[in-house]
Amino acid sequence: MLSKTVTIPGTKSDAPGQRDNGKTYVIFPMKAYDGQEWVVTSLLALAKAGIPIPEDLLQSVSFEALIDPSLSPALGLVDPDDANKAINGLLACVKFLPPKDNAQPVAIPPGDSVYIEEIKTRFFLAREVWNYHRDFF
Repeated sequence: MLSKTVTIPGTKSDAPGQRDNGKTYVIFPMKAYDGQEWVVTSLLALAKAGIPIPEDLLQSVSFEALIDPSLSPALGLVDPDDANKAINGLLACVKFLPPKDNAQPVAIPPGDSVYIEEIKTRFFLAREVWNYHRDFF
């Protein structure tokens, strides 16, 4: 199984904005079913928000389709609950790697504030998962 390891840049500190610095996470690929569900749910969230989805994007339903620049101006119309579900779906692919020799990645429970302490880390990791899956296309 392919995975990608990412380390949050900087030196760990108890200062706000720096608590995740130096922590390492492992990104795993979404299972096919989960990926399908994520893409369909995301496209339906866009449609529910009244965002027109071009036919050619629907023909190539994929992670790549969701980054079409024509969708960007309307993303503010997406329901926040739908947006959070999409982000959480991406974060489900991430595990925390403890800083011990031969450590195994640890699942991060939803709503966790131990393994991920900073808001910016959640968005950084979601973007890393997005880019990881986008590279498959």
